[in-house]
Amino acid sequence: MKLDFIALALHGKKAGLEKVAAMIDKMMATLAGEQKEDDDKKDYCNAELDKADDEKKALTRKVADAQTAIEDAQKVSLQSQRRSRPSRPGSQNWTGPLRSPPRSGRRKMQPTNSSWLRMAPLRN
Repeated sequence: MKLDFIALALHGKKAGLEKVAAMIDKMMATLAGEQKEDDDKKDYCNAELDKADDEKKALTRKVADAQTAIEDAQKVSLQSQRRSRPSRPGSQNWTGPLRSPPRSGRRKMQPTNSSWLRMAPLRN
């Protein structure tokens, strides 16, 4: 709108060039003020974005620390479960695989003492 007045003033020659120069100076001052406001707003927004980015990094670090703590707790829990697990099949709560003893460990029982010999006639 102001530019229309300036154009009109230049074409109509009704207003002197002093008035046009004053209007241009006023327009320049207005634009300078608006530019300063824009720069201030840009600085504020950049500061807010930096602050939000720092908060995001801090929260990401906390999440990673919490996940590490959970994993460590799970490892400790598994280790304690393994320690408390019964060590032989046939025990209550045995959760391991059932395996037969190695063949080299199997032997026939040999009579080694006199009580075995005394019981032998009773078995027949």
